Amino acid sequence: MTPQHARTVPLGEVVALDVVKVAVDPSQRYRIAGVKIAGEGLFAREELRGADTTYPKLHQLRAGQLVYRKLTAWEGPITVVPPNFDGYFVSPEFPTFTPDSQQIDSGYLALLCRDPRFHLDMRALCTGTAERRNRLKPADLLTIAVALPSLENQREIVAAGHALEQLVEATRAEAAAAIALFVAARDRVLDGLLTVALNDLLDDIVGGRSPQAEPEPPARGERGVLKVSSIRPGHFDARESKVLPHGTEMPARAEVRKGDLLISRANTPKLVGSVCRVRQEVAGIYLSDKTLRLVPKPGVDPDLLEIVLAAPDVRQQIELAAGGSSSSMQNISQSEIRELEVPWPATTVEEDELRDELLALLELRRATAASAVAASGLGAGAVALLISGAIRVPDEAAA
Repeated sequence: MTPQHARTVPLGEVVALDVVKVAVDPSQRYRIAGVKIAGEGLFAREELRGADTTYPKLHQLRAGQLVYRKLTAWEGPITVVPPNFDGYFVSPEFPTFTPDSQQIDSGYLALLCRDPRFHLDMRALCTGTAERRNRLKPADLLTIAVALPSLENQREIVAAGHALEQLVEATRAEAAAAIALFVAARDRVLDGLLTVALNDLLDDIVGGRSPQAEPEPPARGERGVLKVSSIRPGHFDARESKVLPHGTEMPARAEVRKGDLLISRANTPKLVGSVCRVRQEVAGIYLSDKTLRLVPKPGVDPDLLEIVLAAPDVRQQIELAAGGSSSSMQNISQSEIRELEVPWPATTVEEDELRDELLALLELRRATAASAVAASGLGAGAVALLISGAIRVPDEAAA
């Protein structure tokens, strides 16, 4: 189905290749832009000195133009240039096109750039010997078919899209406020508590092993071993694992279970030592040698311990203790984890009070974050349906 009074045309019928090439002057500085994937817009890079590039020419952006990245175009790096990026520069990897304003509204064109179906068409037309080196030629981009309703209907769709975006932004603002409330409460209740060595709160630390494994995640019925990316602050993702070859032996105690409190002992400086609970049922997934299970002593609440280990003072200790041969990958040992000084309530009554207050705020934070994610998905899906004509803009929405 297509929108009201729409026809389907090749993109090249409504935009034309139009590149402003500027010779690079080694004595000048250039404002450089990049294009986000999935049609999400532009972002500003650091200014570039002409003397620091080997490109003899750069492409200059003009507001309202269509721009995309030829390299890895399958990721959907395409958008319309907003007024605040007028005059920025991009490399020759970024062709630009001028739309025909008598046929297509720039806001509608920007929505087309965010449509996942458009990205699939881009991917199908990429050529090259390896996916990461694939390129999409401008002539091929212009063959992609797009729905083209009347200008009036295009503007109605854009207005509806903006309303959906406002809904998404409102839910994101609520999520940000919930995060700020939780962080402020956490820092307030933990401030002034005496500290104890983490080892005093643990019965054990359990690690796994990292045998040779395939890079893709395990399918149903297959076993897998965790990657460090499976552990993010407060979030566990079992999909971030590698499939184990058939017959690979793994320690039974290294199997991940619902309720586990996990910590990554290796990752980037900001993520090393990240802690999370496993809140879903998992089966056949094992700890690697870089992912560990913290086993609290009886009476030590694992949810409260998860919160405490993410506190700023503890994070600072982790980042100072972590070391490695690369600034992009750091390690912290089990002994260093045990030596962490963490704030902890002196009595079980105080522990219960802190737990109840912080977990209530943490649940609010999780709920609002889930709402923001759901709203983002709803907004993107609704825009795609508006473009396709599967849903129509009510007459009153255009008033």
